[in-house]
Amino acid sequence: MINYRLSSYTIFIKLEKASEKYMLIHGYTGAIDVASKQIVKYLKENGSFINLQSDGLNDDTLKLLISRGYITTKTLREEREYVKKLANLMHRKDKSLFKNFMFLISYDCNFRCPYCYENEISGEGHQWTKRKFTKELVDKAFYAMEQIEPRAELRSRQSILYGGEPLLKENKEIVEYIVSRAQKFGMTFMAITNGYDLDHYEDLLSPEKINTLQITIDGFKEEHDNRRIHYLTGRSFDKIVKNIGIALKKDIAVAIRYNTDKNNISDIKKILNYFDELGYSKFEKFAFKSALLKDYSPDANNKSAVLNYLNREEFNRINYKQLEFNGNKYGCQDFGIYNKLSKAIKEKRKIYLNSTFCAAQSGSYIFDPYGNIYGCWSLVGNPQNVIGKYSDKIQWTPELSRWHARNINGSENCSVCKYALLCSGGCLHLSITRNKDINSNYCDGYSNTFKYAANKAYEECVMPAMQ
Repeated sequence: MINYRLSSYTIFIKLEKASEKYMLIHGYTGAIDVASKQIVKYLKENGSFINLQSDGLNDDTLKLLISRGYITTKTLREEREYVKKLANLMHRKDKSLFKNFMFLISYDCNFRCPYCYENEISGEGHQWTKRKFTKELVDKAFYAMEQIEPRAELRSRQSILYGGEPLLKENKEIVEYIVSRAQKFGMTFMAITNGYDLDHYEDLLSPEKINTLQITIDGFKEEHDNRRIHYLTGRSFDKIVKNIGIALKKDIAVAIRYNTDKNNISDIKKILNYFDELGYSKFEKFAFKSALLKDYSPDANNKSAVLNYLNREEFNRINYKQLEFNGNKYGCQDFGIYNKLSKAIKEKRKIYLNSTFCAAQSGSYIFDPYGNIYGCWSLVGNPQNVIGKYSDKIQWTPELSRWHARNINGSENCSVCKYALLCSGGCLHLSITRNKDINSNYCDGYSNTFKYAANKAYEECVMPAMQ
């Protein structure tokens, strides 16, 4: 007789807007379904041994639960071994596919934001941060790209401009050269920018050149100006907002990152209304997303932080229950859970799973103006994090294999977690920052955030189809 049991990777999410229903999600098949309260009750009560001949569930329901993975013949040990093998296969696939490239134009910045993690880099000295790419070094970086990935079809078609502040007005000439060289590679650019000097780059803003921008706003005018401080004028809000309008008229994508804590969360409605008044919200390529501003340093709970950070669980509860203001919807920092779930629901397919959190674990290469290559943009500027050096040839460091070897199997906690292939092990930068260990896990409240995102996906993707 075949023994069936409730899979140890079945996730039950109580749906707030459907009192008699749950969302079922499976951690390694990627299945996502809505189930009745009765089905969930049966599964929980009979989890260790499910009799297919019982009167608890009809044959069709049992067959569906088995096919989706919620009921299995595998033992707990066999499931965990299966997940480990699957994780390694996924990681191997990622390392063999796309490579992503980024230019860290300089470490210099025209802002003096009190919470910026790159403030520590400025300790290297003023002249150190001022150094930027030369044309010769740009050519060597493009040569390095070809060495890293000779197959053009496996090089990402969009590279990233990063800093410091990449789009400083004094960087215009070298950025122009980089964009020109990239066009021969069939590449376009995204820029992570504060937007202050963006007006100097108007001729480079186009679908064929710099076609995507992420610009940070930290509140409405007064609150923003107290936090996003220009080193000369002190103020930045008005100029950034004006430049956003310039960019949108160039038919490029502009994503506003709203750094959110409890000091400025009340400004969200005001700034969304302001963007409405300016007509920005009408642009198809305009997006607004909130991101938690939180102190991730190891002693964050034992020191006086620069800003009064909001607890993650409270933050997500507020954002997911107040996501709509005056008809405007905005995204919330949620580890990409909502996008994963909503896409699976809309396309009627299983959830995309992965064993690595980001490309830094498989194929991300960041070139800086000192000839260094980094894998993670949150760890640039520190020699300990250099994965390689580029010049006439590439010299890799042991750090490369350390990052590229890490998937969920590297963490004992992740390897036995039902969420592992959904959260992909979490951010390794935060694992290193908080725990000083690349093989540690850093869940960051994932399971709580998952509940909010799943409910939002149900409310916005399932409920409308039922009406």
